[in-house]
Amino acid sequence: MLNCDRDKSRNHEAWELACVSADCTLKSDVGRAMIEKLLADGSVKYATSRLKEVCGDSKEEWEYFVGVWERARMVTLLAECMPTGKPQLEPECYEAVLLAALYNDIALYRRLVQSWNPDLYRVGSITDRTIARMQEATISNTESMLSPDDEKSLYLALAHLYNYERKFDSSLKIYLAFKDKQIFSVVKDQISELMTIDSDLALRLLLDNEYAVSPATVMTKTARQPRLQMLYLGKLFARHEGDQFADTAVKLYAEHDRRALLPFLKSSEKYNISRALQICQDKGLIEERIFLLGKSGNRIEALNLMISHHINRIDLAISFCQEHDDKDLWEYLVDEIVKRPQHMQLLLSTAGPSLDPLFVVQRIPADLVVPGLRDALAKILSDYAMQVELQRGCHDATLADVRVLMTGMLGLANAAIVVSSRTRCAYCDKLILGRGGAGEDVGELKLFACQHSVHGDCAPMKFGEFVELM
Repeated sequence: MLNCDRDKSRNHEAWELACVSADCTLKSDVGRAMIEKLLADGSVKYATSRLKEVCGDSKEEWEYFVGVWERARMVTLLAECMPTGKPQLEPECYEAVLLAALYNDIALYRRLVQSWNPDLYRVGSITDRTIARMQEATISNTESMLSPDDEKSLYLALAHLYNYERKFDSSLKIYLAFKDKQIFSVVKDQISELMTIDSDLALRLLLDNEYAVSPATVMTKTARQPRLQMLYLGKLFARHEGDQFADTAVKLYAEHDRRALLPFLKSSEKYNISRALQICQDKGLIEERIFLLGKSGNRIEALNLMISHHINRIDLAISFCQEHDDKDLWEYLVDEIVKRPQHMQLLLSTAGPSLDPLFVVQRIPADLVVPGLRDALAKILSDYAMQVELQRGCHDATLADVRVLMTGMLGLANAAIVVSSRTRCAYCDKLILGRGGAGEDVGELKLFACQHSVHGDCAPMKFGEFVELM
């Protein structure tokens, strides 16, 4: 023991002298000799603690001692002191530590995988070796078997490696299987990638865990992927949530999915109408502008937009007036169409019962030539006559039904009412004919068309008054 301490002291003195020397080779030789002597004496941990001092920023020295520790089967001890930058060693050095931990200290392996920068080693190679280690554990070999905790740590380390390789679908399956909270970090950081891989799974995960990944975070992370944003908002709106993104949805639909815009405008009340109108105007969306103008109360402006010369959608104008059923709108539309007599026939033939044809005809100037007016009026009269005939047929059918029902009711009312020895009074529940003794007068009886019978003195009413009989 004394000799060992004496050797340590000598090595330390030699090292101190070498540090003072300007000869780098001498310093390297003395440092290596000191460390190797410590290893030979079994002072592995002490030797490990001196490595930073001996190696400093020398990449060559660090790589040399990694080889020494690897041959001594103690390379996992370097996990705490190995530099990961300035200097950064060759990937083989870090892989040696990882592989040793993989087979000897799973908890350390997981910690290193999660803390070390993946640029330090070849992720694909370590992933393959991790999978191989798990496969070995499935074979009935006592030395290779894993405890439940080690198995979980190994799977979670593998999930982390999958994240480095951007195989997020594989890592998510592991996190879901173990219900590990790390899943929320992955989802939060890689939302757009996950939605690209499997949009349905990613959306379900995001919506079911809003407390961990807020809608605002999702929208920010997918800012450059509008179609993914629309998918997410569609699911969010279906759950009656996300009202704060209504204006964003209007802009997204207007730019990327026009067919979805009008249904959204009709179903939602949370967007700003003025902003939506401006967006639709900038994009040249006519039907959407018409709807928004009508919704905001500017119906005349909406009507003007439809019948303007550059749009000239008289059919839309007629449908708009039918939808709102406003007398002032109809008057305005008729006055405008009178100025364009070529559309008069369309108005008369499609307005239907919503517009009185006589009102239209009265507004047509006597000297105005209206193409197709005679045919349109003839069709209106023909349709009116058909409608009258249909009403007459319905009236006759109704009368026939009333006659049949009335005959049945009168027959029932005139039918005889049977009173037998077992008939009971609807009030006192005694036999209607047997209340008195033999030969006695039973008194007055009241018989109703509903087949109820009562004693005259039991019924608290005058003849003909209504009373509810049970």
